[in-house]
Amino acid sequence: MGDLGEAIYLTDRAEDFGPLADGLEFERYVAQLYLSARSRVGTNDYIGAINALQEVVSLSPNYQNGEVQRLLFNNYVLYADALTYGSPCAAVTQYTNALRLFSDPQVSDKRTVAENWCENGTPTPEGFVPTVDPGNPNGQTAPIGQPGS
Repeated sequence: MGDLGEAIYLTDRAEDFGPLADGLEFERYVAQLYLSARSRVGTNDYIGAINALQEVVSLSPNYQNGEVQRLLFNNYVLYADALTYGSPCAAVTQYTNALRLFSDPQVSDKRTVAENWCENGTPTPEGFVPTVDPGNPNGQTAPIGQPGS
């Protein structure tokens, strides 16, 4: 990545002396997008990372020898993982987006789980024990003005 930053800087400097060679302006633009996308990878800004990586892929699908597609795949999976318990239906969409880029049995299994939870509800977490008020083990509420209210 340091090489890309240096290349952008040198391209900017070269432009001060005249027009750039064919294709150099485009390469600089894609490199800037890529570096911007990379700055979001590894953060909880999954949507920002995904959008930025999609933009790079749309301009240069095999940029950085295909690394950009792998990063996009990984961010789809991370986003889906984050959504699974709270929004399993949205997680299914993100796992599906990832699987459109690369086939991965583990991600496919995760999507199956999310689909099940989407259709049937999220299970109670293992070890979860609902709290019970020791003074009111049946969970009943006394009428207003009565003892216990």
